[in-house]
Amino acid sequence: MTIEELYKNFGENFKRIATLTPDSGNPEWTKATYRYFYKEGIENGFKVWAKPNVLAEGEQEYIVDLCWSKELGSDYKDYMGLELALESEWLTSKDDIMWDFCKLIDIKSFFKVMVICVRGEEVNPMLEEMRETIKKSRIKFPDENYLIIVFMPLPTISNPRQYVIEGYRVNCEGASDKLQSVDYIFNQVVI
Repeated sequence: MTIEELYKNFGENFKRIATLTPDSGNPEWTKATYRYFYKEGIENGFKVWAKPNVLAEGEQEYIVDLCWSKELGSDYKDYMGLELALESEWLTSKDDIMWDFCKLIDIKSFFKVMVICVRGEEVNPMLEEMRETIKKSRIKFPDENYLIIVFMPLPTISNPRQYVIEGYRVNCEGASDKLQSVDYIFNQVVI
């Protein structure tokens, strides 16, 4: 699986498992995101670790909000490492978002996913700060990639009627590519 495939699957399937309304709050969006990545991890043969207070199905939280591990059996000697690490922050401060994003920089994982919800005007400055932080990181692995999933509520944060979802692939040197946007309109998804 590639970052592009992971994002494409998210864009195509998130709405099918999410039962969200314009009145859904941050906890409901967080749970829906975790449920999606839990299901995706299980379907791809990974053991999924997640925060127990938002996702009862997964194992206990392990380092980050949610992660997929590759294991050959049930013993520690069968552990092969993390395939995916995910952090999620909804409508919080830039400092809170970057605090969690730095966890992704520090963890060893092939895929590092950051899901955020911010206003449209905050997207580019936030992405630039993330890219610069990756560039400054002293320990890098050539195969690690970041997927930044950005939810932007429209018309306003206090009265969302739809979300534009943008994906960005960022490599270990901070170079990024924008992936196809998805419109999350309540009761339908338009790609």
